[in-house]
Amino acid sequence: VGGRIKTTLYVANHCIIEENDITNNECGISLDHGNFSTISHNKISVNGGGIYLQNCKSNLITLNEITENDGAGIELLETTNNSILQNNITGNHDGFDIIDSSKNSIQQNNIYKNGIHNVWAISMMFVSLLTKNKPFDNTWEGNYWGRAYQFPKPIFGFLFFLFPSLILSGFLQPLKLLQILLTGSGGYNVVPLGIPIIKFDRHPAQEPFDIPGMI
Repeated sequence: VGGRIKTTLYVANHCIIEENDITNNECGISLDHGNFSTISHNKISVNGGGIYLQNCKSNLITLNEITENDGAGIELLETTNNSILQNNITGNHDGFDIIDSSKNSIQQNNIYKNGIHNVWAISMMFVSLLTKNKPFDNTWEGNYWGRAYQFPKPIFGFLFFLFPSLILSGFLQPLKLLQILLTGSGGYNVVPLGIPIIKFDRHPAQEPFDIPGMI
């Protein structure tokens, strides 16, 4: 698969995407609102980005060679409960970009020699009593990070709280403040305040995996 148009599946479930050589695209594979699909045994290199998942759940990404992409090797946006297992993710601008995504399992991958970040992760929450957004809470286990680690490998992210600016300025009336707390930002400008979050790969691999089955 080649060309300038990205490979996209939208609202597509139970798909199998395998054994493709995908180069020189805007994005290698893009899955939007897709669930219960398998992406495996693909070589995805020299694209704008590698694999992009948005609003997806319960997909399997395994045994892919994801290298030398200008963006992230794998990007997750508002995506949950996916398994990312035994992929080579090397030489990309970022290894992972993870935004507002949680409960993904990321295990036994080679994640190293990526240019800016091996992992760049943020989560954003509006100040609301009824918010459905949660901090990212993904499982990292047994990945290789470019060298042997004797202790758990820290993985850094950032949690942004988006406060309506008028709350911070103290100019809202009590009833308007209650409305915003119950419903979210209410259309007002927001000011981000952030705190760092640290997760751990508690059993990082001591040497790179020899991942079988590459095309």
